[in-house]
Amino acid sequence: MYTRHTTLVTGPTCAGKTTIQETLRQAKTLDGVKTTIVRINPKERPILELYGDSNPDTGDWIDGLLSKIFRKLNDNRVKVKDEEKWIIFDGDMDATWIENMNSVMDDSKELTLAADRIKLLPTTKLILESFDLSYSSPATISRTGVLYMDNSLMGYKPYYFRWCKIYKPDGVSEDKRPEKMREILQDYSEQILEPLIK
Repeated sequence: MYTRHTTLVTGPTCAGKTTIQETLRQAKTLDGVKTTIVRINPKERPILELYGDSNPDTGDWIDGLLSKIFRKLNDNRVKVKDEEKWIIFDGDMDATWIENMNSVMDDSKELTLAADRIKLLPTTKLILESFDLSYSSPATISRTGVLYMDNSLMGYKPYYFRWCKIYKPDGVSEDKRPEKMREILQDYSEQILEPLIK
């Protein structure tokens, strides 16, 4: 994210794509860089609702979801020191919406609409989170930094330790869950589960 303002995070489900973004956000926050995340699924609405359209009766421009988000993030034209804003496109990529983003992914960082151009501030980053790159054009991929996450390298531990963290016996409230039980479960994983899996 230091060399490119657009990063493409790809890989299968449960590979840790969202977790690594949240970890990076928390690390930046601890380092003093306030990071705001806006997450949208670009496939949840038609393309005209995403980018905007002209009113057929009056000819007035009506902003779409994405153009409203871009304008909102640009409201503060004064650069706030140590602040970043991330727009995360969480959903499958296809040519109908991603090709319109090529001008934003260029160095110009401009969203080109039929009635306007919206330039993103240098503190705004784009993250494209997708299962695969099947429907991406070479033009799109060449404008991004690509990070591939592979869930085969994770093993069972992240799932098991997450379960240990949230496991709650019947009738025991969240604040009364014994820490000792969590430690026992984690010890058992190393003593019993690991030899069984191997």
